[in-house]
Amino acid sequence: MRERLVPDFPQPAIRELLLNAIMHRDYQSNTPVHFHWFSDRIEIKSPGELYGEVTPQTLTQGFLKKPFPSLCHPAC
Repeated sequence: MRERLVPDFPQPAIRELLLNAIMHRDYQSNTPVHFHWFSDRIEIKSPGELYGEVTPQTLTQGFLKKPFPSLCHPAC
């Protein structure tokens, strides 16, 4: 028998969280992105605000437009 490590969270989800925190941060701020890993959740604090017409209520409706399409093309 071999011990098999099973990650707490899917690796593609972790990658997506980190990419979003880095790509969508406010680069005019010196505040770093904070990544906190707990046994039951991950919390990410990234400086910046929602872009354009996006609000907390519209987040589940899809994106209206991308702030920098040429920068996020490979990931979007």
